[in-house]
Amino acid sequence: MLHKKYNIISASQLDTDKVDNFMEQCFSRDKCDFLKKHGGWLYNGNENRYIVLDGNTPAGYFGLIPGKINIEGKEYKTLTSMDLYVLAQYRGKGIMKTIDSYVKSKESIIISFPNKTSYKIFKKYGYAVTDKNSIMIFLIKPLLISQHKRFNIFSKFIMICLFSIIEPFLFLFLRRHNYQSTKYSYELKNPSIKVLENIFKTQAKDIVTAIRDESYIRRRFFDSPFFSQYNFFVGGSQNSQSIVIITRTLIHLGVRQTRVLDIFGNLNDKDGLLDLIRFAIKDSIKKKSAYITFHVSLSSLRSTLLKSGFFPITRSRFRCLHNSENIMQEIMEKKAHWSLSDSDNDSFD
Repeated sequence: MLHKKYNIISASQLDTDKVDNFMEQCFSRDKCDFLKKHGGWLYNGNENRYIVLDGNTPAGYFGLIPGKINIEGKEYKTLTSMDLYVLAQYRGKGIMKTIDSYVKSKESIIISFPNKTSYKIFKKYGYAVTDKNSIMIFLIKPLLISQHKRFNIFSKFIMICLFSIIEPFLFLFLRRHNYQSTKYSYELKNPSIKVLENIFKTQAKDIVTAIRDESYIRRRFFDSPFFSQYNFFVGGSQNSQSIVIITRTLIHLGVRQTRVLDIFGNLNDKDGLLDLIRFAIKDSIKKKSAYITFHVSLSSLRSTLLKSGFFPITRSRFRCLHNSENIMQEIMEKKAHWSLSDSDNDSFD
């Protein structure tokens, strides 16, 4: 079946009002408002936002955010794909093939964290995909979770019944957790980009991960519109200051929660890692969060989180593409560390 030819241009080449009007056809009102204010931050420049045109009519949209990853001590350029959207009337008419050809023409490694629907699409187009990553949760006030606005009345009733049973036991567990002393960890009240960059350099080179250099740390954290909601915790056995956890505490859909945005540094330091995670948990308890969430791909980190009282609640998907099969295989098969800060899943609420 023959499809018409579409053109892809950067959103920076279109009139701002035309881009904003098209966003209203793609996303919710809240997300459109967010992109108007912070789209340049989210995509690291509006030139990294792309519009698929049918003649002069916008028909599709996607973003490609430039970055770098480490593979065995070597640096590779990446593009993080996000916010892929095709208008309903254009689906099945060759837009996805146009986008796929455009993305595959890039020399960079393409990575993303797709949802359930796009995960199936990317498998069809030859991307290496996995759903072995997971989201883990630490419960603090489970009854408050039932107030989450996304749950219907029946779900809330079931959750209240279940959590009413476990909450007394959880209270005892949290009380014990609060009395556990932490030896090496503390909050970094005035974080500096240089300190965080130096901590990242202590991370083992055999871990495939995004490179947290000055530009990454500045854009992702210090330039973030959510910076006031962030906390930076530093630790490491023998006070080595070799691991950092970055959290965000917010009220989302009516419930206060803490998200672990990133953790990096000497992740082989099991004692320091456990101490730092416990310190972050204590801080979340003080802030009266209902729960903490943590995106995990590294098996050793998952084990430490289980020991700390976290448990998995859902899978997280990851995909990558490169014109070298060997590089794709290395990324998918070697130890890899991906955090919430590598995706766009925390960027918009």
